[in-house]
Amino acid sequence: PPGGQVSRLRYRVNGGPELEQVVPDPGGDGGPPSPTSVTFQEGRSTLEYWGRWSNGVQQGHGLQNVLVDQTRPSVDVQNPQGESIFVITRRETANVTAQDALSGLTQDPSASGVPLNTSTRGTATFARTAADLCDNQASDSFDYRVLAPGLGIRTVLERVSGTVSVRNAAGAS
Repeated sequence: PPGGQVSRLRYRVNGGPELEQVVPDPGGDGGPPSPTSVTFQEGRSTLEYWGRWSNGVQQGHGLQNVLVDQTRPSVDVQNPQGESIFVITRRETANVTAQDALSGLTQDPSASGVPLNTSTRGTATFARTAADLCDNQASDSFDYRVLAPGLGIRTVLERVSGTVSVRNAAGAS
């Protein structure tokens, strides 16, 4: 140090005007200064900073790139055929698109033709999550049903009131 104590932090953001913060000395004894903070808007910024000592010397110049990203990525899960009922063991797929406009993805689930699990009957959910460099996360999912082969996509029986007649492909009841 150039002598004396650090008394002020001078800085500028993105080449703007010089700003100054007084750096408190918590014990009043010239010990280590208290931390101070600078608030940034969301996006990319450049912080230029230096200290001013109590004896008037200015020193400790630094330059730091800063990224503030508080926005979650976008994720979209879609079935290419637009259907949500499938026959057991048939190959079905989903497409996933994900993006992050600011910091970029560190976990990118984007893919086409991702296989859906149709190995068992019942309801299921296909879900994918994306994460960005600043730990923001987002998920999207696709709910679907898997039916037995005899109950193909065109024949889905639901409970209804009244009389229901079921015809086979030849038209016989």
